[in-house]
Amino acid sequence: MNRPIFWSYSHEDDEAESGLIVKLCEGVQKRYKLDYGETVKIFLDKNNLPWGEDWQANLETALDEAIFFIPVVTPNYLRSVNCVLELKSFISKADEIGVTELVMPLIYVNTPGISDDTEVEYDLVGAETTQILKKLQFERWEASFEDLGSGAYRKALHQLAKKIHNANINIDKAIAERQKRSPKEDGTAAQQNGSDAEEVIAPDFLESMATIEEKIKPMPEQIEKINVNITEIGDVISKSAAPMNNAVKQNKGIAFIQVIVKQLSSHLDKSANDLLANCEEFYGNIQGMHREVKEVLAFKKKNPSSMDDPDEFCTSFVSLASNAEGSREGVQSMLDSMVQVEGFSNDLNRPLKIIKKGLVKYLEATDMILEWGQLAEQKVS
Repeated sequence: MNRPIFWSYSHEDDEAESGLIVKLCEGVQKRYKLDYGETVKIFLDKNNLPWGEDWQANLETALDEAIFFIPVVTPNYLRSVNCVLELKSFISKADEIGVTELVMPLIYVNTPGISDDTEVEYDLVGAETTQILKKLQFERWEASFEDLGSGAYRKALHQLAKKIHNANINIDKAIAERQKRSPKEDGTAAQQNGSDAEEVIAPDFLESMATIEEKIKPMPEQIEKINVNITEIGDVISKSAAPMNNAVKQNKGIAFIQVIVKQLSSHLDKSANDLLANCEEFYGNIQGMHREVKEVLAFKKKNPSSMDDPDEFCTSFVSLASNAEGSREGVQSMLDSMVQVEGFSNDLNRPLKIIKKGLVKYLEATDMILEWGQLAEQKVS
């Protein structure tokens, strides 16, 4: 099977390289056609789409087709919110379907902590994903300083196209073997009595429902805590905006402005740490029932008689997803505004990094909730 490619990269990197990362993607496509006589479809986001429902739908489609995910890894990539969300979602889902070979990192430049054993913490990525990334079969791009028409550049393109082609073959074999080993999962057991078949609830169904019931209870309180944290952060920033603007207008000087920034940073510290703690708790809760929610929704589809009102059950998850989608816009807006002040002050960077890490955790959690909504919508007539 000639799989398409999901090409993930930092737009900031591409701009710094005067478009060379996009040209590399296009070069791989042309080289593949030249070497193997087949056209490989590449999903390439040239418009820097925000991570949201449309993006999630594209990702779901990509995984349904079992396509390759090629992240062009650089330090900037691992500090980009959208890039990290793409990376984590794809690694998680590729692992879920049991074919991690679909993720093929391309190390574009030396990336400490990934391409070597340097201890570097990428706050948004996290230690667990960093270790997974390091264990994957990545390719180093050695032709960054070569002219596009040079023999060395064309040889590097050939090697990359060859690796993709060989991986296609190996993944076909891996999927075939996995399908042979996996028993047919129909979610039911039938006891035959003459011509009648009695439907029996799967043994772990009730356990899954109990897990969902237990973990869904604290969700409203957790979300309320996060909303309070975000409001507090917004209030602190707003209160500092007026004196900072006045200082600039009155030419008070850098030292005076620095005092205001330090005060702002100090006031943000507690709210930032509270936000991170609450977002991590929320994420852990959602992750803790993610598998069970998907299993129950799938079981409900095959066994509608297993619930008193299966459509109401599914509708509750559609509603949950709708609320999650509504909250993401504000979170994404806050993340975008933080990008504009990054690097303004080392004092301010400290709480901003913590806030950013918390908000990304929140978006990761809502990614899972959106997936529930998509599954549930398929089951509501």
